[in-house]
Amino acid sequence: MFGAGTERIADDVAKLFPDVAVERMDRDTTRGRGGHAAILRRFAAGEIRILVGTQMIAKGHDFPGVLLVGVVSLDMSLSLPDFRATERAFQVLVQVAGGPAGPSGPVA
Repeated sequence: MFGAGTERIADDVAKLFPDVAVERMDRDTTRGRGGHAAILRRFAAGEIRILVGTQMIAKGHDFPGVLLVGVVSLDMSLSLPDFRATERAFQVLVQVAGGPAGPSGPVA
């Protein structure tokens, strides 16, 4: 098994940075009313210093204080048997960099 889900990554990051607040944002942690908003509010307020999650983190959020973003296993998406794989990988990078990316790619 590949085994690099958000839970495992968050656990590994918390071990590397034991004095820093690490939180997950994925389908499991955002269940219920206001789950997304609560995590994002705490992240924006600085209560959470490292946020580990799925692609939902990259979509439509702007956090000026973010200095580093990592995309885990993006290279694996390049080897998918889909002619749109490279475009989708590029869209993820544009999203995490803060630029708009629609169905046809970045918008100028």
